[in-house]
Amino acid sequence: MTISTRHILPEVVETTASQDIPSLADWAVDRYILPKETAELSGPWSNDYVPYLMEPMRWLSDMATREVTICACTQSGKTELSNILIGRTVDVAPAPTLVVMPRENDANRRIATRLRPMFKSTPSLLHHLGGKIDNLNIGKETILDNMFLYIAWANSGHFAPARSCWSCHHPWAKVTYSMRSSRRVIRTNGGRSVPVVVCITF
Repeated sequence: MTISTRHILPEVVETTASQDIPSLADWAVDRYILPKETAELSGPWSNDYVPYLMEPMRWLSDMATREVTICACTQSGKTELSNILIGRTVDVAPAPTLVVMPRENDANRRIATRLRPMFKSTPSLLHHLGGKIDNLNIGKETILDNMFLYIAWANSGHFAPARSCWSCHHPWAKVTYSMRSSRRVIRTNGGRSVPVVVCITF
């Protein structure tokens, strides 16, 4: 059986071609800085402290991966994993990205206690914000130098399916709420300039 490349769209060839993009684990070691405001061990990231995150990092680095669900105890690195996913996307694999929290106060807390410290402590990320941490918005798009970043909550305007950049990706239909354990559902759609959705539930 012979397949002619004439029938493959150039956009598909570009997306499926081998890309020289570092994995999440490699990017984190090379560039991610744990903020002193949020981490007991601040400074450059080390995978040695969380070897159990290497497997989800490997899957989330694979452009063929469509969905990764992680169920784990509290204080086990899930928030840092989601930060690394967001940071790597912004830095080396830019694509329209939506971060969804259950409620507006959760989104405000995530911005204040996690995302702003992450951007502030990691020079390569702050560079994409134009060097101004106040450019990181909530409830409306943050315009970086290479992509859009949306930080929203379940009933905010950016969660409406009318948003063209991510209207085909609706992870909330798969979200499971649990009062007994912490649960994070991280969904990524891989590939070059393909929308990424990070959905965080409690």
